[in-house]
Amino acid sequence: MLHRRLARDYERQASTSEAMVRWAAISTLLRRITRGHPAQRPGPRSLEWVR
Repeated sequence: MLHRRLARDYERQASTSEAMVRWAAISTLLRRITRGHPAQRPGPRSLEWVR
């Protein structure tokens, strides 16, 4: 979790909390834009790990 501060409501003012959410959204979007390619999820795992 990259933005742990958003997991709980530590802020006293709603405007500060809103600013933190906006900052996290901007950070996430910038990371996606600068990556240069879409994120790839790993394929399905085999059932060998169940044993």
